[in-house]
Amino acid sequence: MVNIILTKLKIIFKKSGLKQKKIAKILGINEIHLSKIMNGKASLTQKMAHNLAMISELNTTEQEILYPFIENDQKKKKNQLIKITKPKYFGCLIY
Repeated sequence: MVNIILTKLKIIFKKSGLKQKKIAKILGINEIHLSKIMNGKASLTQKMAHNLAMISELNTTEQEILYPFIENDQKKKKNQLIKITKPKYFGCLIY
């Protein structure tokens, strides 16, 4: 689940054209901390997801970050929530 969330964030960042350095500056956090979040070495908290969603250039919501959707059936075009699997390390997400 963590990998899916991080992949979703990377896609959002790429679409926006913003670099991690600029996003960290907007959020008022250290660039190293944002890098650790993006590499899965630090937790993405709900508050951080909220703050990311407040950046208009990212064009996303807190819910889209924390609960990414995938295309389940191409013909029906239904979206499903991805089921949470066993985390690879302790404390992957804080709600």
